[in-house]
Parts: sequence; C-alpha cells; structure tokens
Amino acid sequence: MALNHVHYRETHSCALGQSQSRAVNGNQFLPLRYFFQAEEGSLSILIISLFLLTLIFSLMTVNVSDAFLAKRALVNIGEVAISDAAHSLSLSRYYSGDRTADDASGDGSLYRVPIDCNQAALNFQTSLQHMNLRGYAISMMAWSCAADEVSATIAATIPSAVILPLGLNSATEVISASISATSIIAGSR
Repeated sequence: MALNHVHYRETHSCALGQSQSRAVNGNQFLPLRYFFQAEEGSLSILIISLFLLTLIFSLMTVNVSDAFLAKRALVNIGEVAISDAAHSLSLSRYYSGDRTADDASGDGSLYRVPIDCNQAALNFQTSLQHMNLRGYAISMMAWSCAADEVSATIAATIPSAVILPLGLNSATEVISASISATSIIAGSR
C-alpha cells in the first residue's frame, strides 16, 4: 500500500494583519516572492517557447537567404543587360577621334571605345523587358552614362519565401542592385 503524503495549510492571523501559512506537519511555506524562484512547475512551457523562437528564427534565416540569392540572380541579370548596353558604340565619335583616354597604360596609347548613351539606355531597357526575376518584372530605378561608362540601379519585387505569423515580415521583398560597365579598350589612336 502506497502512502500518499498530503499537506494541509493552516492560516493564522498575525498582529499586523498579515497572514502566515504553515504546513500542518511543521514545514514552513515560502513567501510569494520566492514562489517564482522555486523549482516547481512544468518545463513544457519553457520548452515550447524555445522551440517556437527557434522555429521563427529558422524561418527568418530562410527569408534572408532567399533574398541574398535573389540579389545575386538580379546582379547576374543586370550584368548581362549592362554588357549589352556598353557595346552600343557611337560611330560618329569613334570615327571623328573623340575618344576617352584610358590611363591603364600611362602613355595614353589606349582609349575607350565611345558609347552612344541614348542607344545604350534603349538597349538596356529592351534587355530588361525580356528578362525577369523569378517570373516578376525588373524595373530600372536609375541610369547614368558618362565618360564611356554606364551604370544603373535595377529593382524587382518578389514574394517572401516564408510568410511569418504575427506580421513579423512583409509578404513581398524589394530586391535592388547597382551595376556598371565601361566600354571596351582599343589600341593606339
């Protein structure tokens, strides 16, 4: 036969109007401030909370990794389009001798092939219209063409890989990238 130990509490009034609890068997109960420090209770609430935090951080890591991969893909797409734009030659500047010297050799014997900025912008936009990032359109945010160098900032809005509960992230992410290219280097003037 197993003995069940049952503790009964008695409450006594003190002179100051406070009550004290003590066990019938003589053990003194701890005051309320020690209640939270006592090693009583269930660990399941703590374990479930830690599991949920770990799950949310894991899903956030998936979203960050997905955004990183999307940015790399956007840079690759942009490099293809900007390379096409950098090959838009200005024939009038090329044959007139209006060329930008390249300082790589130091003696001025190398120059950059001149770029037709209007044609380069048109080629870049046309290339972007034929490409997409995961099925979503890519837009040009900024364009610059100066000194036979073209640069652009492009962006695409894609859905998040994982939508977290409680609105911890947005449903879409805007991925942007800045890319640039110079024209090809030619021989002596």
